[in-house]
Amino acid sequence: MAQFTRSQFDNMSKDEKDELMKKKSDRPSARPMGDIYPQTIKRILEGETPKITLSMYDRESTMTDEEKQERLDEATERENRHKLFADLRKETNPTFCPKCGKFMSDRLDAKFFVIRKTCYTCVIKYERKIQDAGLWRQYEDKIMTDNKLSFLRDVKEEVEDYLNGGLKREYKYVTEEGKIEKWTNDAYDETKVFLENTLKEITTIQEDLSSYLNELNEVLKNDVAISA
Repeated sequence: MAQFTRSQFDNMSKDEKDELMKKKSDRPSARPMGDIYPQTIKRILEGETPKITLSMYDRESTMTDEEKQERLDEATERENRHKLFADLRKETNPTFCPKCGKFMSDRLDAKFFVIRKTCYTCVIKYERKIQDAGLWRQYEDKIMTDNKLSFLRDVKEEVEDYLNGGLKREYKYVTEEGKIEKWTNDAYDETKVFLENTLKEITTIQEDLSSYLNELNEVLKNDVAISA
């Protein structure tokens, strides 16, 4: 089949276009375009706009009330989850520093806000004042004490969770064959006493560290004009 440009094709008469569509290609494996949806191609060549038919199948029309409620619950859960994430992002990374009002666009601002609740610039200014006042050792002790208390809170929470639910006199396991096997915890009483004593020790350490932290905060607050 001879090659045509678009302008040559547009200038052809209707009969010439119909005749062209009936011709076979020079390629032996090709089929005439007229053999593929001939009526549709013919109407397009005549200037008709092709129609696109969409399926009118409505999934909800065949759903049970239980399925509809399940879909509604999933949509509500997604919406609540997205709202929660948006609130968390706003809380952990606000647009402006709550102390100086600076626009927090820098990566360091976001990093320091999570730890210090101020932007990077405020932290640098505060630490400079700490150094000028000769209180750097107390400042380091304050940071380390905060970290220790945070670690102890996590450990205490894990111990309490295990005491309240994880520690049992008898455990049940499902084998690969589907059978339920029971295992008696002979060390239940000993383990419970150990964990309870551990909680008491953690509480005592927390009280001592909290008292020391209050002293450090008082020193830094009195001797440094700006608070962190």
